[in-house]
Amino acid sequence: MAVLDQAPQADAAESQPDHSWTPRAGLAPMVAHTRINANGRIVIPAAMREKLGLQKDDSVVMEVEDGVLRIESYIARIRRIQAEFAHLAPAEGLLVSDELILERRQEALLENETPERARELRRIRDGFAAPVSHTGQGAAPVRKAQIQKAKATKLA
Repeated sequence: MAVLDQAPQADAAESQPDHSWTPRAGLAPMVAHTRINANGRIVIPAAMREKLGLQKDDSVVMEVEDGVLRIESYIARIRRIQAEFAHLAPAEGLLVSDELILERRQEALLENETPERARELRRIRDGFAAPVSHTGQGAAPVRKAQIQKAKATKLA
């Protein structure tokens, strides 16, 4: 690896930083020697930008840990984080967020129902009761009885 030059730099050298790089064989990291200009800017060599998939105006994330500056693209960071948490995602079925959205939509539909009907539909949805149409009893006989009672009171 190249040793950093300790000599003072001229203004011309600051505007044209040295960005030579040395590729290494195999899985070894790509190494570059560059300088920070007066404005604190660093030039990332073209070969490194290409290897990282960086284009003009792309955003990058920079972090310093244990004296090491790490630069990665937002896309690379997102992919890395997704890979870290992939074991938490369900293998099949809905995501928890999708389940929540579905539940909220169902609740919105139930707001248009009578309180009794909404309660019955919630119990069916949650697996606590069978639908009235499946039992052959329930709302229909009760409704008939209420209508007959109402007719009887009108006649009386």
